[in-house]
Amino acid sequence: MRRLVGPARLGLGLLLIAILGSLVAAPGVKTASVAAEIRLQSRPNIVLISTDDQTITDMRWMTKTNELLAANGVTFEGVSPHPLCCPARAEILTGQYAHNNGVYFNKGRTGGYQALKDPNNTIAAWLQAAGYRTGFSGKFLNGYSWSANGRPDGWDYWDPTIEGTYSYFDYTTANDGAPRKAPPGEYITDHVAQMTIDHIASWSAQSTPFFFWSSYVAPHARCNESQENCQSPPTPARQYAEAFPGAVNPAMAKPSFNEKNVSDKPKKLRVRKQDPERMQRLFHQRIRALASVDDAVASTVSALADAGQLDNTIIIFTSDNGFLLGEHRLRGKKRAFEESLRVPLIIRGPGFRAGRTNPNTGSILDIAPTILAEANAAAGRLLDGESLTELQLAGAEAGGETRLIQSGARVRRAHDHRWDWRGLRDHRYTWLRWSSGFIELYDRAVDPYELNNVASNPRYRQVSRVLRTRFHALGKCAGTAECYRDFGPVPNPLPHR
Repeated sequence: MRRLVGPARLGLGLLLIAILGSLVAAPGVKTASVAAEIRLQSRPNIVLISTDDQTITDMRWMTKTNELLAANGVTFEGVSPHPLCCPARAEILTGQYAHNNGVYFNKGRTGGYQALKDPNNTIAAWLQAAGYRTGFSGKFLNGYSWSANGRPDGWDYWDPTIEGTYSYFDYTTANDGAPRKAPPGEYITDHVAQMTIDHIASWSAQSTPFFFWSSYVAPHARCNESQENCQSPPTPARQYAEAFPGAVNPAMAKPSFNEKNVSDKPKKLRVRKQDPERMQRLFHQRIRALASVDDAVASTVSALADAGQLDNTIIIFTSDNGFLLGEHRLRGKKRAFEESLRVPLIIRGPGFRAGRTNPNTGSILDIAPTILAEANAAAGRLLDGESLTELQLAGAEAGGETRLIQSGARVRRAHDHRWDWRGLRDHRYTWLRWSSGFIELYDRAVDPYELNNVASNPRYRQVSRVLRTRFHALGKCAGTAECYRDFGPVPNPLPHR
C-alpha cells in the first residue's frame, strides 16, 4: 500500500476543503473549527529536530524524547548514508547525495558550504514558495560565513551559530541579521530551544503553516578555534554536570570494543586500542549534553500543545551521523560500521502511526522528500530520496533496501581522490571499496558486530559480485527511480563444506 503524496494528495485535500466548506452553513458548525480542520488535513506545520554525532544507543537516556516522540510516532531504521557533519546536512537540505549536491567533506575543494551547488535552491526556498514560514536556529553547514554568505534564500528567520559553534557557552549567532554574542552562562541548547518555542508561539497565531529546523550541536565534541582538533568531550549544562552517574558506555559490552584482531581491516583502521576510561568519560559527557536536548524536545512539544498545534504538526527527530566509542578501536564517525551509519529517525504527527517501529530503512536523505510530500510542495532539484510517509505504510519487504553509502576525502589538490570509500548497505550486508582498492564485506546476519571481513572468503564470492554490480548501478544515480531500485534479494553465501 502506498500513500498518496504530491498532486494526488493535494487533490484529496481540495476535496476535503469542499466537503468541509459545505458544513460552514450547517447549524452548530463554527467557521473557525472548519478552517482548523482544513488546515489539519492539508497543511501541517513541520518541526525538524537534529542532533550532532548521536548514536542509536544514546536514545536510552533520552526518556522524554522516547515518551513524547517515539511512543507517539514511527521509529525507522535510520541511516546516514554519508556519515559526516557537512555532507549529511547538505543531504537534509537538498535531498541529494554528495555526487549531485557537491558536498563531499567538511572542508577542502569539495567540502563545506562553499561546495554546495546552488545554495539558494534548498528545502527552505521550496517550502517558502509553497506558502510556509521558515526558520532555522543552531548549527548550519561547516564553512558557512555570515559575513561572506549572508542569509540563504528561503529563510524567514535565520539564526545559525557563526562563531564558537562547538564551544557550548561562548558562541555568536546570526540573530536574524543582527549578530548576537551569547551572554555569559547562556547554553547553546537552551538558546536554540528558546528560539524554537518563541517562533512556534508567534507563528501559530497566524494562518500560515510553518517549518522550523532546530539544529542542536550536542553531543558533538568541543573543538579548538580552527576546528581542526575536536578531541575534548562536550560540555553539558550545569544542571546535568553529574547526571547519570551509573551509566556505562554500551560500546564496552560489545565484542567489537577494542577489537582484538584488525588485520582484516584496511591499514587506515589498524590503529591502537582506545583507553576505556577516556571512552567512558566521553560517553558520560555526551549523554549529559543530550539531556538538555531531551528537555528541548519536551519544551517544543509543550509549546505546540499550548498553541493548539500539536495535532497539526509533523515532528522529525534525527542526527547527522552516528559515532564510534571504541568499537573496532575507533573514536568518531566517517566509517561504514553500523555505529557510524545508524542514526535515530523518529517521526510524530498526523498520518504517522503512534508507537510503531518500522522495519524498513529510512535515510536522512529521505527527510526532504518527506517534508515536501507532507507540505504539498515542489522541489527545485531532482531528489534522490523517497518519502517516509509512503515507506511507513509499506510492509517489511518494501524493496529498495540496497542503499548507497559513502565517505568523501579532503581534497587539497586537483588530482586528489574525492572519495575515501564508497559502497552499499542492505538489510543484511555492508560492502565497500576504499580508494586504495581494499574491499570490506560484512554479513551482519551472522556477524552483527562486523568483526569478520569476508570479502576474500570463497563462500561469499557470489555475494560480493552481486553487490559490486549493484554499486556500479547506483554509484552515479540521480533521482529516486535510479537511487532506490528494488534489486531483489542478494544470494546467500555458499554453505560450509
